[in-house]
Amino acid sequence: MFEKYRWGASWNKHVNAKTRLTPGTFRVSRAEFHRAIHNGTELLQVELNRYHVLCLDLIAPINAAYRIKRDRTTKKNVNPASTYDLLIVAMGIWLQRQYGTEDFLIATGDERVALMVKRAKSVSLSRPMRNHLAAVADQIGLTYGPGIYPRVVDLVHAREADLEAALPGWDQAW
Repeated sequence: MFEKYRWGASWNKHVNAKTRLTPGTFRVSRAEFHRAIHNGTELLQVELNRYHVLCLDLIAPINAAYRIKRDRTTKKNVNPASTYDLLIVAMGIWLQRQYGTEDFLIATGDERVALMVKRAKSVSLSRPMRNHLAAVADQIGLTYGPGIYPRVVDLVHAREADLEAALPGWDQAW
């Protein structure tokens, strides 16, 4: 991620004068991230397990049934999320169950992931979809409802106040 904002200015539309990392900020940001993940100091690495895979059935139907929009050009491209994106959300469902709503958050730079979870939390899902998801959740041992889905913050598109609320104490130097 840091490399994108250090080296991607010549072609990546997310990188501009405001978001580009200087050589010094790049070094400091990477060093702080490495410190945070070393021995789980602040961020814990979690391996993919069977419950994460089972939770795919709680997000994949949303991805398949509803158009999740993502801007890549001036016109809207309507593409379903990738399996990798679905796995991130599926892992989030199970990890939130383990760690609690307040202690778990998916931080992403992918608007589509954030929009997919927002749609999954929507109370306006069709009745057949809600019934299906409730049955899937029951099979896994979860109680279906909007709270089953993890909190997500889109680091690229979120307002500063939303970032501060989601990540209190985080100094976003870049």
